[in-house]
Amino acid sequence: MNISTLRSLSDADLASRSPLAAQARAMTLVPQLDPDHAFRATTVTAYVQARSRGDWAGELRHIAAASDYDRAHPGEPSLYDELHAIEMYGAQYSEVA
Repeated sequence: MNISTLRSLSDADLASRSPLAAQARAMTLVPQLDPDHAFRATTVTAYVQARSRGDWAGELRHIAAASDYDRAHPGEPSLYDELHAIEMYGAQYSEVA
């Protein structure tokens, strides 16, 4: 792959005209998260945002949703525990977990 092909990966117009660039671009895309992973990511993000706003009711809603998720997905890492760790150790916990 030459440098012009790499450059075209970020240029949607050029990538759409070049079959080789379009193929290379398609291979570099990250697949969408499966619904469970997307739910976990959305819940953690919303929980951190609620904490930063001081929205106690919002925090409780996300904690309850995490608890429901854990009951529906036994054997997976606990989403409730992740939110609890964020509460105890701050938002940076979710960035290193």
